[in-house]
Amino acid sequence: MGKVEFHEVIVIGAGFGGIGMLNRMKQDGRDVLCLEAGSDVGGVWFWNTYPGARTDSEAWYYCFSVSEELGQEWNWTERYPKQDEVRQYLSYAADKLDVRSNIVFNSKVDKAIYDADRRQWSVSVGDKEYACRFLISAMGILSSVFIPPFPGLDVFEGRVLLTARWPDEKPDFTGRRVGLIGTGATGVQIVPEVSQHADSLTVFQRTANFVIPAQNHDLDDEFRADIKRRYPQIWQKVDRHAFAMPMDVTGRLYRDFTEDQRMEIFEEGWRRGGFRFLFETFDDVMVDPECNQAASEFIRAKIRSIVKDPETAELLSPRDHPYASKRPPAGHGYYEAYNNPKVTLVDIKTNKIERVIPEGLQLEDGSIFEFDDLIIATGFDAFTGALTSVEIRGKSGQTIAEKWAEGAKTLFGVATHDFPNFFMITGPLATFGNVPTTIERNIDWIGDAIKFVRSQSSDAVMEVTEQAEQGWADLAQEVIDTTVLKDGVGANSWILGANIPGKKVAPVAYLGGFHNYVDKLRAEKAPYPSFVLK
Repeated sequence: MGKVEFHEVIVIGAGFGGIGMLNRMKQDGRDVLCLEAGSDVGGVWFWNTYPGARTDSEAWYYCFSVSEELGQEWNWTERYPKQDEVRQYLSYAADKLDVRSNIVFNSKVDKAIYDADRRQWSVSVGDKEYACRFLISAMGILSSVFIPPFPGLDVFEGRVLLTARWPDEKPDFTGRRVGLIGTGATGVQIVPEVSQHADSLTVFQRTANFVIPAQNHDLDDEFRADIKRRYPQIWQKVDRHAFAMPMDVTGRLYRDFTEDQRMEIFEEGWRRGGFRFLFETFDDVMVDPECNQAASEFIRAKIRSIVKDPETAELLSPRDHPYASKRPPAGHGYYEAYNNPKVTLVDIKTNKIERVIPEGLQLEDGSIFEFDDLIIATGFDAFTGALTSVEIRGKSGQTIAEKWAEGAKTLFGVATHDFPNFFMITGPLATFGNVPTTIERNIDWIGDAIKFVRSQSSDAVMEVTEQAEQGWADLAQEVIDTTVLKDGVGANSWILGANIPGKKVAPVAYLGGFHNYVDKLRAEKAPYPSFVLK
């Protein structure tokens, strides 16, 4: 073993969380190092380069608020920017905030072990050893790729393409027969893109999604100038919104309006597109079953009006879960793509994939589909996967994966018992909403906590109590039980961790509202009553 390199703080990951955390630590005068598995900054926007990848939050608040100068200098080109533009923004931010020199690229963390005697963390990257006093995970909520164990995947004679690990040399689909497994947010983005070039595209759907049109458009100089002028007000709105978006509470409840008025409101929400359909129609879409059913049927009617083939339209219309019990994707010509005769939709909910064969896929009923390329867009082990896929051991020797086997336990998604001086940015049971804003609030809290620990003594550690994290987990479940996800409705939602076979069905995010989450986070301040200081 070579010499151990010590730093006061080590951050894992160089996406939004890592860049923001490095900026805060440098401002506080910390000796900080970031370990990043990729060859550049970007996090999920570095790895996910598949066709059609773009944000589903609007550009002007899917960004850092910590730097006023950065907000004024950067010019977004679209309402929903593409992957390469977000990655360019993060690269620009890393340089503007002067954190790039603190990042070691191509450094995938293999394990992190807490040494109780030395009161420090040992971090291994291949044959390189690091140590630190404070360890911070900025690995993100969507970084652990989930690939179902399809039998025979290794015998397929064509190209197998994982959306989350797309090849650097972009595949050309011209004249090729393509199969796509997965119709979550990623699949919804891929279908319109690949269908333009492929000779045929066969989409294998297990669960239909409620896809709202993004209504994307370019941003002109006048629009950008107005946004920059209003940024103080925009960030104020973000801070008080339930999902950290600059949208107003409508003050409208579904049952207070006539049927004609309701349809007009839904039509306006559809015209505005994206998350505005969810948040700017009625305030009780997620809690009133009658309102939710009306919204669901409105979307199904839109699908029937867009998709010409009635059978395909019905297959695309969700019937097994309420609207917004899964994160509703933003569509960019998704339903329209099924009017292309080259696109075929196959239901694998009732007729499951039996195996991969050299020519393509075989379903349970024996039917065979042949193609040249197989795209797998089956999503992520969200919130927990990034942490449980690395050997992270606390003071008792137990790994995080072992601790969370029966469901994640954290306080606010920033700390977990038995792991002293270990912090997470948007860890399990953090709030669910616009991710960059949640990241920034977590960074604020972690930065203040580290400052407090350092003020106590040179070797002080802080650790959340079991009672506090259990209380937070209980509250997360209580909140779920007030929504349309109650009793596991739409039970394969990744919000409940149920998209991963064998994973405990339990909340992985707090749905009580970003504004309430921030209030609770800010209330937990020095001397940090939910923590033990040693």
